[in-house]
Amino acid sequence: PLQPVFGGGGDDAFVAKLNPTGSALVYSTYLGGSGDDWGSGVAVDSSGNAYVTGFTGSTNFPTATPLQPVFGGDSDAFVAKLNPAGSALVYSTYLGGSNTDVGQGIAADSMGNAYVTGLTASTDFPTMNPLQPVFGGAFVAVLSPTGSALVYSTYLGGPSDVGLGIAVDSSGNAYVTGLTASTDFPTMNPLQPVFGGGYDAFVAKLNSTGSALVYSTYLGGSGHDYGYGIAVDSSGNAYVTGFTTSTNFPTVSPLQPVFGGGYSDAFVAMLNPSGSALVYSTYLGGSAEDYGTGIAVDSSGNAYVTGWTESADLPTMNPLQPAYGGGPFDAFVAKIGNGPTLAPSNLNFGNQTVGIASAPQAATLTNATGATLTITSVNITGPNSNDFSETNNCGTSLPAGGTCNITVTFTPSATGTRTAAVSITDDAPVSPQTLPLTGTGVLPAVTFSPPTGLTFPNQTINTTNPPMNATLTNTGLGTLTVGSIAASGPFAQTNTCGA
Repeated sequence: PLQPVFGGGGDDAFVAKLNPTGSALVYSTYLGGSGDDWGSGVAVDSSGNAYVTGFTGSTNFPTATPLQPVFGGDSDAFVAKLNPAGSALVYSTYLGGSNTDVGQGIAADSMGNAYVTGLTASTDFPTMNPLQPVFGGAFVAVLSPTGSALVYSTYLGGPSDVGLGIAVDSSGNAYVTGLTASTDFPTMNPLQPVFGGGYDAFVAKLNSTGSALVYSTYLGGSGHDYGYGIAVDSSGNAYVTGFTTSTNFPTVSPLQPVFGGGYSDAFVAMLNPSGSALVYSTYLGGSAEDYGTGIAVDSSGNAYVTGWTESADLPTMNPLQPAYGGGPFDAFVAKIGNGPTLAPSNLNFGNQTVGIASAPQAATLTNATGATLTITSVNITGPNSNDFSETNNCGTSLPAGGTCNITVTFTPSATGTRTAAVSITDDAPVSPQTLPLTGTGVLPAVTFSPPTGLTFPNQTINTTNPPMNATLTNTGLGTLTVGSIAASGPFAQTNTCGA
């Protein structure tokens, strides 16, 4: 270990690296001084260097080539970079002013610059080329690869605002999320320009020099909404998780459209590259408390979310652990696919008379990806494909977040269960998308009452007897179409059968 001995105080931070199978520690070390030291964020670069942030109350926190060698006061954020073996500090520095400062999230770019966000109560927090030179509770700071200089460092927001998560794209743009209680939080091209109430999450994108906001927006409803984790994909789409107590949290193409109950639900939201629209936004939670705290994204745009839950009915799918473990909270891990979605997920036409077309049913295709979806074909496949027909307005492309409608009609050619599927072939990572179709072909059946016909008593020639009634009943499952009813010989009839 870099630091084999507990530093003292109430707590030390620690840094640990596990091998790829998780079967052994590559390294694990204390990191702290004689006060309280907490690690709250970690990142790793392509060379295997680890970047750690948190806060320290130690005047003797281990430093190496520090940007700020002296403890500022109360508590300071710290930023440390460990070499790939964990055997040495590349650098380690305090980062703070004379009041409370906490590092909450950290990211690293391909050049080795470290991007840090957190909270500060210090009016003398170290700034450099600040976007917002005036005191605010959140901060965003970028340290050079050697940790010897600030590329930029800025306040962000009002006194009660906190930065909780940060990500960086390949161009060096920083994406920040957190919480704000400010009705005047700095916005730019906002998706949601107005403060929702309580606390709102915020999502902000700073350009590569930190000199301007590319976009900045509130994200929340009328309750409390915190953004805890943020990730960015190669196209610049931002993925955010956190928690909400709002029953009116903004949702788009939601996996779970309704607040699950309890105090809070986790949420997962995806913003397009310009920050002008939600590609999707969903609740994720059960009937008790649920919190999203971390998020990552893969090259296909699938989001991986973790957090903790008190809900025994948290929505699960293909679970490694299907049941709530007990105790006050369980951790959870969820993977949310990013691709076209169909709603409803299938169409069932029920019973339909053979040879007669059903009423049409429709499904909506939503492009829940961050880029335009190119559609190659929409057709019907399957064992009874000729019994179904479709029309659609999808065209050959669908913009990010766009929708189109697919309308299907069922005309069974035979009795019994009939199945097929609408198949949509496109350039999504998983293609084709399928919309299962089912229906049952049925026929009518006729019965008479009385079943043996009508027998009239003796009747005087050229006079008319009182009428007698017979009842025709369709005892089948299909619709009976009555073409004509006629009486022959010296008999006449009237009917209510529609013929």
